[in-house]
Amino acid sequence: LKNISAAEDPQKESVKNISFTISKGEVVAFFNDMDRHFKRSRIMDLITLKEKSSSGRIRVNGTVKSISNLSKVFDPKLSGRKNIYLRCERLGMSRLETEIVESEIIHCSKIENCVDRPVEKYTDEQKMCLALMIDSYIKRDIQIVNWAMEIKDENLIDNIRNKTKNFVDSGGTFIMFSKSINNAKALCKRGIIIKNGEIIADGSIDDICNFYLEITERGIK
Repeated sequence: LKNISAAEDPQKESVKNISFTISKGEVVAFFNDMDRHFKRSRIMDLITLKEKSSSGRIRVNGTVKSISNLSKVFDPKLSGRKNIYLRCERLGMSRLETEIVESEIIHCSKIENCVDRPVEKYTDEQKMCLALMIDSYIKRDIQIVNWAMEIKDENLIDNIRNKTKNFVDSGGTFIMFSKSINNAKALCKRGIIIKNGEIIADGSIDDICNFYLEITERGIK
């Protein structure tokens, strides 16, 4: 993205002349505006081309898969198992391909005990992990996730970390938009903080998380 701005909208975060480059194989965490509780990142919408910028240039090389809203990822009335097949089909996998990976998706998501229950009974943490595990088997160059909660289960984080590492080692790029310092540290190597529509920090994930914690605790405007 180079010199990207977007029209002002009270329901969306500001974007003011933002520029950054994410290279192939990077794992990056974005920390969004701390003052407002937006349901999704506007930067994410710009990268995935769901929204047009009012100025600047956006260039994305490769296929992009995104998880932006869990309520739209799954059919809440269907079971976890049926949703696995439904999402895989929507993302271009055949039934045979899905059957091959079904058991591993269920195991890595740790939903063995509830896989045949409606997804509406799942926690947000379970739904996020299931979505990530399904998408890990989809062919894509860039994975973008709106990480709306903190996953505290260390086994789940380890599973996600391993899948992310395999994806990145094969040449993929992973981008998450989050407010979870712990999850960002577990998965990412680089962090970017956006405040009032501008990038105020870009660096190693440890430095960025420490700075993010500092400014949120102090309530810096």
